[in-house]
Amino acid sequence: MVKISTKTNNELVDISEKGFPYEVCGFLLGELEYGVKESNGMDNQFHIKEILVCENINKETPEIRFEMKEGEYQQAEYTAKERGLRIIGIYHSHPNHQSYASPTDNLYAQPDTIYLIYSIMSSKFNELKGYILNTKDWELQETKIQIT
Repeated sequence: MVKISTKTNNELVDISEKGFPYEVCGFLLGELEYGVKESNGMDNQFHIKEILVCENINKETPEIRFEMKEGEYQQAEYTAKERGLRIIGIYHSHPNHQSYASPTDNLYAQPDTIYLIYSIMSSKFNELKGYILNTKDWELQETKIQIT
């Protein structure tokens, strides 16, 4: 499960709408509580505290793919550590598509990471879904999102 404040979620919706018709992307900083009931990672709890916005540098197909600058992950790690947090996930938008975990999303997914996907249809928010990598079958699976 993932917990995100209404303020942070609204900020991500705004960023996603303003980035339309291109995908937007960035890092989610916060805290991770490892689950104890399952060994596949699906019972981990993610508490999003901050976001870091990244530029989508994909120039060939930015409406269906995002790409971050080299070194942005390391910079995000440094920022998170400075703030007493850690990188717990990545967000991105799907312009004019549903919030599904694509084959590309599955290919690059990592354990202990939350993936938030914002569906934006005709520049307006449509839906939000969160995914966690199930380490038994190595597929992203949808998880509950609690907006507080």
